[in-house]
Amino acid sequence: MILKELYTQPKTQLRVSNVMTLLLFIGFSIVAFFFPHVGEVLLVKDFPGGAGAVEQFTELFLFLGLLLGVPVFFKHRKHIPDGMLTFWFAGWLLATFYFLGEEVSWGQWWFGWDTPEAWAEYNRQGETNLHNVSSWFSEKPRILIELFIYGGGCLIPWAFPKLRRGTGFRAPLSSWIPWILPANPCIAPAAFLLFSRVARLAFRDVHALDFFADGEFKEMAIAWFFLWYLLGLCQKTIPAKSVL
Repeated sequence: MILKELYTQPKTQLRVSNVMTLLLFIGFSIVAFFFPHVGEVLLVKDFPGGAGAVEQFTELFLFLGLLLGVPVFFKHRKHIPDGMLTFWFAGWLLATFYFLGEEVSWGQWWFGWDTPEAWAEYNRQGETNLHNVSSWFSEKPRILIELFIYGGGCLIPWAFPKLRRGTGFRAPLSSWIPWILPANPCIAPAAFLLFSRVARLAFRDVHALDFFADGEFKEMAIAWFFLWYLLGLCQKTIPAKSVL
């Protein structure tokens, strides 16, 4: 029953998203300002046999996004109103799968295998992944995703609310735009990521904010948005009276 409400009820999604994002923010703020040495441990990158809590949260959020999103896509994709939107949903699932795979170096940090010598020559950190090979597999797509998060999750909800409803557009844009743009439960996760980007720049003398500016923390904030965006797509896909 709780899972069904989380899948299908926007108000439930909004409440849970806001509360959980606030708890994450408060918890990490306490660590950053009062226990900086603990913060260093939390930010430890992946290594054979373990990782810091921030890295593990990233992997958890992405795994939950796939766990919740994949069954809905395959069971209810016939209810998606347009073929392009079906590809959009599938694309986000594939992006989440790629993100998770790259985070764990496709299992290298779980099973501890050595990177093949031929591949290690091309990988900047000697890992079994793609994002350390070229910026086309990391920085460039991440920039596009972050622009989508800031625009769809922060700017448009406050500055252009009518745009989210597709007002003033002809079909199919009038139906595509409300479906594609992040729903209200994504606003808090988007603001969470925005904070990690700008807080350290705005308050240069507050060294505790280095914790939020760390690359591992930003990746976790992006993964947190991914989870709620996929839940939003699920809510738009599942018929209101459907039995899960």
